[in-house]
Amino acid sequence: MAEPYVTVCACTYRRPEGLRALLGGLAAQRFEAIAPPRTEVVIVDNEGSAAARAVCDQVGQATGLAIRYVHEPRHGIPFARNACLDHVARDASFFAMIDDDEVPEPDWLEQLLLAQVRVDADVVRGAVVPVFPDGAPAWIRNGDFFGWPKQRRAGAGMALADGAELASASSNNVLVRAAAVRALGLRFDTTLQFTGGTDALFFRQMKLAGCRIVYAAGARVREAVPPQRATFRYLWRVHYKQGCNKVPRKLRLVMKGTGPSRFVRIVAKRIPRECAEIGGGALAVARPLISGHADMGRLSDGLLRIAKGLGGLAGLIGMRFAHYR
Repeated sequence: MAEPYVTVCACTYRRPEGLRALLGGLAAQRFEAIAPPRTEVVIVDNEGSAAARAVCDQVGQATGLAIRYVHEPRHGIPFARNACLDHVARDASFFAMIDDDEVPEPDWLEQLLLAQVRVDADVVRGAVVPVFPDGAPAWIRNGDFFGWPKQRRAGAGMALADGAELASASSNNVLVRAAAVRALGLRFDTTLQFTGGTDALFFRQMKLAGCRIVYAAGARVREAVPPQRATFRYLWRVHYKQGCNKVPRKLRLVMKGTGPSRFVRIVAKRIPRECAEIGGGALAVARPLISGHADMGRLSDGLLRIAKGLGGLAGLIGMRFAHYR
């Protein structure tokens, strides 16, 4: 492999200790199968806090890690992500994205680069392993609600294969060919300022443009799950948000240059799907209740399907869920 140049990007907002752990993990990257790439780190702070800037300065001085601190004053994840794009080095071969509540494994970046060169991929998505707080309920720990890829709880042998082709990706563990993004002129959609999902839309657009997205099972990051997220209330909000906000993302992919009749057809297809999601969730809740074996582990799947279906119906009538405001 010719020596690549990688800009590692992360957005941060009011998580100085998480940022410190992330930067420590980036400073500890090791390379055994390939020569160490030329790297720099771009941290985009969506708050502009003195604490985040100080963490960048301290870790940079202590480790020698090349860190560039950027303040993005416009609030919202897509603005921060676009600021990352703006600060990717012009001669960078790739940029990687990771979150400020994650810590990469020591061979994280090497595994992403090895997966990329194997198939000449434009995008490589790695695995996210959740780390739960003490006292997190067992049904949440075992429920496959956090992390990625999701293991299908219907049975064994359903795990995503290393090197599998993907339809999209996420910005919490990904390597991207910089030239492909520049050629397409892609940006994160700022009209979805607080709803989330702009990364899934961004990478779906890359896929539709012919880019290749693959999974690297060995490129792992550990994601901290705070106590306030290890609750049913939080999971309900997330699933409702996913249902509510998927319609506007879909419309942005398919409605360019089309008339209102296309919109009507999409809505007509979605209504029975969302109703089926609600009905299927209700049945999944009813079964354990009738059998007398009801607990949150058995009830949660059905309840969260109902949340997603209700969100989907709300999205069809124009409602938006500002999950990140």
